[in-house]
Amino acid sequence: MDKLLIGCIYKSPSSDKTNHENLNELLLKVSRIEEQFSRILVAGDFNFPKIDWAQWEVGDETDLKFIECIRNCYFDQLVDKPTRYRINQQPSTLDLLLVTDSNRVSKINYDNPLGSSYHCVLNFNYYCYINYDSNKSQKLNYFKARNKVKTVTRNERKRHEKQIAESAKTNCKTFWKYVNSKRKSISGISELHTKVNGTEFIASTDSEKAEVLAEFFSSVFTLESDNPVDSGKRYRDNFSSDELFNSKEVNKLLKDLNTSKSPGPDQVHPKVLFELANTIDSPLSSIFNESFKSVTVPQRWKIGQISALFKKGDKTSPSNYRPVSLTSIICKMMEKLVRQRIVQHMKSYNLLSDKQFAFIIERSTSLQLIKVE
Repeated sequence: MDKLLIGCIYKSPSSDKTNHENLNELLLKVSRIEEQFSRILVAGDFNFPKIDWAQWEVGDETDLKFIECIRNCYFDQLVDKPTRYRINQQPSTLDLLLVTDSNRVSKINYDNPLGSSYHCVLNFNYYCYINYDSNKSQKLNYFKARNKVKTVTRNERKRHEKQIAESAKTNCKTFWKYVNSKRKSISGISELHTKVNGTEFIASTDSEKAEVLAEFFSSVFTLESDNPVDSGKRYRDNFSSDELFNSKEVNKLLKDLNTSKSPGPDQVHPKVLFELANTIDSPLSSIFNESFKSVTVPQRWKIGQISALFKKGDKTSPSNYRPVSLTSIICKMMEKLVRQRIVQHMKSYNLLSDKQFAFIIERSTSLQLIKVE
């Protein structure tokens, strides 16, 4: 059964600096006792009218300290629309909902105020687990099995954590994967709400969610034109199309692979490519050259494994997710080689604008900001 800590807070709009500091300290204390509870939920009228929760923008230093406090507590703030409306006044988001696991909260409804209040009523469901009845013999058997397993799992966990810590310098991905697995929040995609033939449809199973997201991603996909772009004067490099990519540079790419990355849909792991670099560099360079000459790529390289990442806003809306594609590592190696040739060509003939900073080595957004025209 879940052991929940539920709190309600009201902060006066006339609060002074001490009141704000006490509020932040209280939230920090609550977050420190999180291990005593399975989940934490804090709601109330916090009276921070200058904070734009849709963009997480602040109005002054007091707002900034409150935002930093929430982040330090690892709380999710789920209210992103105005909750207070009054004639001749700017609508503001004063009522907040802080939780340690946003996946337990269903869609928040902003209902009409009660009585003479100017504040909306926030209506939502919070999902939690409860106990169920069982007889004593079942409990005794469970306790015996639990105690027996605890000793084994405790020792195994210590051994596993020690192994992860020792390999953290060479494989930090495994370390952070383990850290994230121990956090309270649950990853995954919540129920998705959409309309099918004008009827409201709720996608709850993985296959239904995949279909809803695939349909949305397809609807916003932009098909680029295959027609050549007329860029004015043309420049041509002298090179042999028979061997545009050589085995030496392919070998370097293979040995620069991050072996802790995941394989693509073809299941060719970067560790395998790394270990066989001296053996497969020549065959791969031949494949790359043939692909370039024939203006085709293998069908398997066109397959991508799409993952949906939540951006912000309503988690039940498909439009608040963006697709990330996991493709073949070998295909990405060839893409890198082609990109190197294109950039080299553009630099040779000064085709890059001085105002171009994105996707260019040794140029960054920081340099762009300090550039003086």
